[in-house]
Amino acid sequence: MSPPVNDVRPRRINVAITPEAIEALETVMHRERVGLTEAVRRLVSYGDFVYRAVKIDEAELLLRKDDGIREIVLL
Repeated sequence: MSPPVNDVRPRRINVAITPEAIEALETVMHRERVGLTEAVRRLVSYGDFVYRAVKIDEAELLLRKDDGIREIVLL
């Protein structure tokens, strides 16, 4: 039985991920000194932000460095 939609308690899930996704998690874990669970939460949150901005709000996502715009991300 699934919990109600408005249930805000964390849920445990089991997913298979690619080696690239594992590398991304390890990068966050190392650079930000967090555990696996927190790294997953952060990357999901970042992905949600990008997805909503581009797909829902129909915005463009620009990556900017000191030397100007480096890349325009279109999903």
